[in-house]
Amino acid sequence: MRARQLVPGILMACLTGGLFGQPASLSSPAGQVKIAVEVKDSSPKHPGERRLYWSVTYRGRPVLVESTLALQFKDMPPLEKNLVIKKSAVRATHETWQRVWGKRKNVVDASNELQLDLEESPTETGERDGYPFSRAA
Repeated sequence: MRARQLVPGILMACLTGGLFGQPASLSSPAGQVKIAVEVKDSSPKHPGERRLYWSVTYRGRPVLVESTLALQFKDMPPLEKNLVIKKSAVRATHETWQRVWGKRKNVVDASNELQLDLEESPTETGERDGYPFSRAA
């Protein structure tokens, strides 16, 4: 399985809003690619903020070292800090489809998907990135 097929699974997040500090992880069907996602206290650059971090390994070797992950939406501030993982779920798919032409007629598409339910916690002032806590998403 290619890593690029696995990455969209990690990015699927239902923002319905924990598991603060509890990593969520996902492996490819063959177990060679592993992705870990965790909400942790930020670096000294951003004290007191909880951010989403992720990492990727291939055959036990790091491909992407621990990096922050933020989601940006049009006309809204980015979803990047003071996050809590409320729930995580893993789903496996295994499908076979047929090519019109090529070496193999049947193609097996096996993948795993990680769904994260995230919640953005308000700051001590009751705001999220300068917007009142009750703003509509």
